[in-house]
Amino acid sequence: MIVFRADGNQKIGTGHIMRCLSIAEELAKNGIECLFVVSGKEMCETIVSRGFSCLVLDQEPWSDLELKALTESLDEFNPSWVVFDSYLVSENYLQKISEKYDTAYLDDLAKFPYPVNLLINYNVYANDEMYRLLYKTDPSKIPDLLTGLSYVPLRESFQRVPVRPQRKTCKDILISTGGADPIHLAYRFITYLIENNKQDGFNYHILVGAMNPDKSKILALVDGHPNIQIHCNVKDMKGLILGLDMAVCAAGSTLYEIAACGLPAVTYILADNQIEGAETFAKMNLMECCGDLRDCPDAPDLLYHKIITLSKDFDKRCEMSERLHSLVDGYGAKRIADVLCDSKHCS
Repeated sequence: MIVFRADGNQKIGTGHIMRCLSIAEELAKNGIECLFVVSGKEMCETIVSRGFSCLVLDQEPWSDLELKALTESLDEFNPSWVVFDSYLVSENYLQKISEKYDTAYLDDLAKFPYPVNLLINYNVYANDEMYRLLYKTDPSKIPDLLTGLSYVPLRESFQRVPVRPQRKTCKDILISTGGADPIHLAYRFITYLIENNKQDGFNYHILVGAMNPDKSKILALVDGHPNIQIHCNVKDMKGLILGLDMAVCAAGSTLYEIAACGLPAVTYILADNQIEGAETFAKMNLMECCGDLRDCPDAPDLLYHKIITLSKDFDKRCEMSERLHSLVDGYGAKRIADVLCDSKHCS
């Protein structure tokens, strides 16, 4: 058995759980049982719907009491690996679990020398050297490293996606604001389009996440506007993306699905952990970036004008599409699962 300890809710979004689910699905193909351990029940339905068991600790997340509860559960299940995915986990928490079990950590921030056996950072900016520097005071403690775009943990459907040639006329635009949309960007953007009569000429596909607090307001707002379509609980994300011409997306997990499909995109920042990724995509001329929109009252207007500019630049969209598609092949979750399964303890 392999245990995943991660959370998802309106405050932190759904990305931690979703990327762990992609790895778990690859492990399941190899006959490995996977258990998700969470602090609250918000994501349990999603986890169970993907075929995995879910244990709710019902303690303050990442507290000493939770650590005790997790340790007791691990002693019962005796997993071959414990995989952590959270920005809130402390060095002490990881150390205590690593003393008894093989541990892996999905990281974005390189905050401290994580006391784990396997460290995974799939982001566009990630490399082994950044972690060698992190462990430079004691190189003997550096874990095995899986870094870079080869390890983006996407669902199986995103493996070697055939890229669709760019159309000269850009008409269908995806707007993705994350699983929880903490700055209410979807609602604000739709309101901006309608109030300023900006929706003509494009079909907007608004991806409303499972924990978007404005879902009912959004559905009411778009009534009577056929060129603004709302997509909830999307079962075939790849199929949706491949039918579009461009995307606007926060620099989180969905951005890498877009990259795997070779879809030209405008990205932006919703959280601290997205800053380096968004800026790196922009510096490499892989995507356009609108910057940090968390305290930006003009965010809808900024996004709209980025859409207009990129929609008119056919050559740039073609170049973006080709380069993105070549960088993300969709086999990252399989590669991570293969490493976990190669462990002599994995069973």
